[in-house]
Amino acid sequence: MNRPGPRIDETPLQHLAARYGVAAALASSRAVLERTVAIGDGFTLAEWWNEHDTTGYHAPGHHTLSLYLEGGEGTRRIGFPGRIGGPGRFCLLPAEHESHWVLTRPMRFLHFYFDRGALAAAGAAAHDADIRETTLPDDTFFDDPDAARLMAGLIRLDWGDAASRLAATQTGHELLAHLAGRRLRRRPSPALDGGLAPHIRRRVLELVEAALDEPLTLGRLAAAAGQSEFHFARMFRASVGLPPHAYVLARRLDRARRLLAGSDRPLAEIAAACGFTHPSHLTRHFRAAFGGPPGAWRAAVRG
Repeated sequence: MNRPGPRIDETPLQHLAARYGVAAALASSRAVLERTVAIGDGFTLAEWWNEHDTTGYHAPGHHTLSLYLEGGEGTRRIGFPGRIGGPGRFCLLPAEHESHWVLTRPMRFLHFYFDRGALAAAGAAAHDADIRETTLPDDTFFDDPDAARLMAGLIRLDWGDAASRLAATQTGHELLAHLAGRRLRRRPSPALDGGLAPHIRRRVLELVEAALDEPLTLGRLAAAAGQSEFHFARMFRASVGLPPHAYVLARRLDRARRLLAGSDRPLAEIAAACGFTHPSHLTRHFRAAFGGPPGAWRAAVRG
């Protein structure tokens, strides 16, 4: 395994460390950041190299999916005897987890960072559960062929190319949906404070999915729940993990992504099907979320 040269320009390293607790811990260790890119919608990739080191993470505040690219056989997580790393193996590190590591051999690894809000939107769509009743488990040195396929696609992309970053955003959403569907676990709690009752939450989320092409005001959603707008907004955020407007926008953009990738429908038609009043309205939100306009994103994904 080739050892990398000096650290890259400190600016991206400092920016990464300021945003992500796991990156901050690695920045203060012997680890070398080889490349990093923010790919849109709260997703960031970082490729690291390290050897002969000790490091640890304490409640980093964001989720991390780690894939070992090279080496890792000499990496141990303290308190997990018998578990051995290696190329192609994953670690899943939730926002609230704590872990300590010893590295005795060189290794290269890829980190996929994503925040709680992104997981909340994917989790609410994938599970009929209050977001407080779901948890992302801490897991060390496991195999996941589907996640490996998606991560391989991210590795192959040219991170410096704008079109590649747009394609990476699509892959990031596929990866997040995979994690939400396969990795999130239910943890029913009889003592939840506030939030929407299960049947009301289900009714509201079904309304959102069925009426994405229609006006979905806070008043309409609150009426479906039989609550005042103020009370509903608080209870919805407690149960889903996002404010109502942010959740609706996330679902609209998710439908737009799928229609752009899977059809040749014109942008005006897709905008209307997703509840945007005008193509420029969709373009503005799409660019803000994914880093580029819908047309460029469609070309990047299909290319």
